[in-house]
Amino acid sequence: MLVERSDNLVHLKLHEQAILTYAAHFLLPFGKSLQVLQHPILKERLAAIAADLLNYYQS
Repeated sequence: MLVERSDNLVHLKLHEQAILTYAAHFLLPFGKSLQVLQHPILKERLAAIAADLLNYYQS
């Protein structure tokens, strides 16, 4: 759910289940232009997906 939006900031409120399932996949294409400020679970999911992709393409 969108909580707030400005020129350079989007504040989203997500349920933990959304973070664990689809949120990271939705945000991953933004790459380094995206900065997750809170919620370590989302950061961990983004890192895990990126690591899996790296391992896949390096093999």
